[in-house]
Amino acid sequence: MKGAPEYVVPSCSQTLDYSLEIKDLDEIEIGTILEKFVAQDMAASGLKVISYAFRELKMGDLEQLMGQNDVESEDFREAIETELIYLGTFGMNDPLREDIEESIQLIRYGEILSDANKRVEGQVNIRVLSGDHIETAKWVA
Repeated sequence: MKGAPEYVVPSCSQTLDYSLEIKDLDEIEIGTILEKFVAQDMAASGLKVISYAFRELKMGDLEQLMGQNDVESEDFREAIETELIYLGTFGMNDPLREDIEESIQLIRYGEILSDANKRVEGQVNIRVLSGDHIETAKWVA
């Protein structure tokens, strides 16, 4: 499973450590991952942040889950996406397009002239819509 740390990490009960041993993951460690590591370090630096986790299922366990739930249902997804093993969180640099700053300036202060031929602030409000972590979105804005 991969996705936003706020979604993936709380679904984890264990972690794979540096020696490749599986160890229990407690609420304090989950909080540390989400607050310090992700929010303060990665997202606040403008990185897109993605966490990875997995769950090993034996065929019999999977068949049992499939027999109890419609595989298209939210219940099936919730049953599969619990007791995950946390692998790690990664930050990816996704720089702004080169022309974005110039585009924003043109929108705000471009060739919009008042009746007195004075430059006036544009009538456009800029909003940020993002699926990224809130700290990443703040940094980009």
